[in-house]
Amino acid sequence: MDYRLQSLPSVLPQTYLELVSELGFSPREVLRKAQLTTRDVNSANGLGPAQYERLLLAVRDTVGDIGIGMEMGWRLPPTAFGALGTAILSSATLRDALALTEKYWPIYGIGLTFAVRQEPGLRALEFNTLPVLVPPAVRPMVLETVVTSMYRSTLALVGLTALPCQVWFDFEEPPYAHEVRRRLGDVRYGMPATQLRLDASRLDQPLPMANPVSLRQAMAQCEDEMARQSQASAGLANLVQQLLALGDGGYPNLESVAQTLSLSSRTLRRRLNDEGVSYLELLNLARARDAKTLLMQPHLEVQHIAERLGYRHAANFARAFKAWVGEAPGAYRLRSSHATLP
Repeated sequence: MDYRLQSLPSVLPQTYLELVSELGFSPREVLRKAQLTTRDVNSANGLGPAQYERLLLAVRDTVGDIGIGMEMGWRLPPTAFGALGTAILSSATLRDALALTEKYWPIYGIGLTFAVRQEPGLRALEFNTLPVLVPPAVRPMVLETVVTSMYRSTLALVGLTALPCQVWFDFEEPPYAHEVRRRLGDVRYGMPATQLRLDASRLDQPLPMANPVSLRQAMAQCEDEMARQSQASAGLANLVQQLLALGDGGYPNLESVAQTLSLSSRTLRRRLNDEGVSYLELLNLARARDAKTLLMQPHLEVQHIAERLGYRHAANFARAFKAWVGEAPGAYRLRSSHATLP
């Protein structure tokens, strides 16, 4: 896989090093541990995922496990993300801003998937990671960063000092959870997905910084960047992940997804392979995501859940679920029922 096609923007490593300095540690020492140079982090080409992983681990090793992802996310307002950030800030409503974020997410969301899910009375902004680009060792840190950044960005958009929402993380509660809750409010761990769950009543309120001229210019830049990434075979995995929504008939097959993307099945397979992932791996990520959500509904039998996800036998689903999550469906359901309590 050519990681040059999957570079992360230089604003991310630069902000990490600024945070390290603010906390009283040496950015030079972090770079040494990460086997990087100042030129690497300042490069217009950004860092590849392997370099970025080394940087994150070096930061955590230097400053300790104190919620670096949350601290990082708080320092990443929309303006940190170029044309996409300008488009978000210039949107007429929060609904429009979310639609633009979802459409242009592949520009900056390398290794992360993003989807806006509609639930009664709310919008769930859901994030997941692609394992080939975000290793388990740094996954919580990456998710904390993106959720916190989205929380702060939404605050800026709607002009509030606190956001009426729930924050879900799909990993275990860390030692610094009290600090996360101080910043983000109602935060719950061990949930079926990582989501920022927003009250839908604010979606159509006018935004104070709306500017149609800036919006058109920013969207044109985003379109150009999306076209460039499409030609470079970058970001397709994120688009496929968004299309893998569970419907009444199960998941769309590879041929259906390829048709939606105006690609042949062969081209879709090849381009996913260029990004280091397969359709089956993305399908299993979707199954794991939806299995956890369905298991949160106590009235659904495991056999029914298995069938909805495409398994004829509950035993086969149980084996797959344990491989995805590390525990049996029944154990997960029991633990999650306690996690949802306020």
